[in-house]
Amino acid sequence: RGRCLEEGYESLAVVPVKAAGKPMGSLHLADHRPSVFDSRIAVVEAVCRLAGHELLRHRAQDRERVLLETIGLSLLPAVAPGVPGLEIGVAVVSATHLARAGGDFYDVYDLGPGGVLLVVGDVSGKGLEALGIATQARYTIQAQIAAGREPAHLLSQVNRVLCHILPRSRFVTAAVCLIDPAQKTLTVCLAGHPSPVVASSRGVELVETSHNGPLGVFEHLTFAETMRSLAPDETLILYTDGITEARSEDKLFGVKGLLETARATANRHPQEIADAVCRDSLHFHDARLPADDKLALAVRLRR
Repeated sequence: RGRCLEEGYESLAVVPVKAAGKPMGSLHLADHRPSVFDSRIAVVEAVCRLAGHELLRHRAQDRERVLLETIGLSLLPAVAPGVPGLEIGVAVVSATHLARAGGDFYDVYDLGPGGVLLVVGDVSGKGLEALGIATQARYTIQAQIAAGREPAHLLSQVNRVLCHILPRSRFVTAAVCLIDPAQKTLTVCLAGHPSPVVASSRGVELVETSHNGPLGVFEHLTFAETMRSLAPDETLILYTDGITEARSEDKLFGVKGLLETARATANRHPQEIADAVCRDSLHFHDARLPADDKLALAVRLRR
């Protein structure tokens, strides 16, 4: 506690991890913003109770891994959340035991008449620190949506906050897309993140837009966004770089592999497309080499 106060943290929480009434450990949370855990502590306590029961089932050397996986999965939103007017599919593939405890995250926000906001992000690093930063990034994005739904404005506001709370050696990349089902338009803004893909029976293409810089590094960074049409037969695919950076010998799965998978599955349901993107990348990767998180989110206007 003393160290956190010395480093300027305003919010502190220590939650016990128990099983069968016995202490198994504790989860320590800290944030530079005041009172940030007040409305979320019940959720964290419930997750820690679940983690405690899982820990009992494993040997001591496996317990940190299980704790990370349980908490990480519990903090992700529900798979393929239902949004009127859209078909959505999401896939998260564990390329390693700790992949789901890493820094990949996503969210889908139904803004009503304002459209639907899609977020896919990736945190530098792995393990508990990356998981904590991913959670901070998600909550920061959620908090800033009320100030403006435009992707460029949103990322600018989020970047200013993250510059003050992230460790200097860490950063976040993100793709934020606003879909307006009524106008059939797509607005894309990137923060150092790979370009989305649009796929249909007519072909596949990368969305041409500025990559900008990552979040949490330069406070006064400006963000450029791109608007284009999105036809009902077109599927938007967002993903993290673990997809394209899968490696076999001296070759990468790369954008080429991603586009080939998108082309082959363009007419399928978005869930099948997301599954295929992660699966093909995973199968391409040489299991003897270090692996990375893999996340794919596919979205299509409902016809």
